[in-house]
Amino acid sequence: MSQNLGQPVKNKHKVPLKQWNKWSNHARRVFNTMMYSLRPSVQHLFLHPDAIVAKKEHWSTTQWNVAWTAAEAVKGFGLAAGDKVKTRWVKRGTKRVVDPKREIKRLKKKAVRRGK
Repeated sequence: MSQNLGQPVKNKHKVPLKQWNKWSNHARRVFNTMMYSLRPSVQHLFLHPDAIVAKKEHWSTTQWNVAWTAAEAVKGFGLAAGDKVKTRWVKRGTKRVVDPKREIKRLKKKAVRRGK
């Protein structure tokens, strides 16, 4: 179930639509906010006092990477979740899809067996 409630968010920074459609409105807002917060005029706030100021095109790469990482980070939390399917790693490094309700039951049983 998608959590895209409220007003739609504009794709101001031309994120590829394949990724933009995966994110919830909350994650999209985080991306747009981070892109604005890291504009070149505030670069000095994020650099060491003795560091050389990056060129505008280099800073825009940093800005994009930070905004993308922030949007991905909030994707799985609360209203930010685009869907309720989660994955977890099992032995030998493979991934499997986990139903959240079944996973909670499994963890409760595991805790009971350990006496917690």
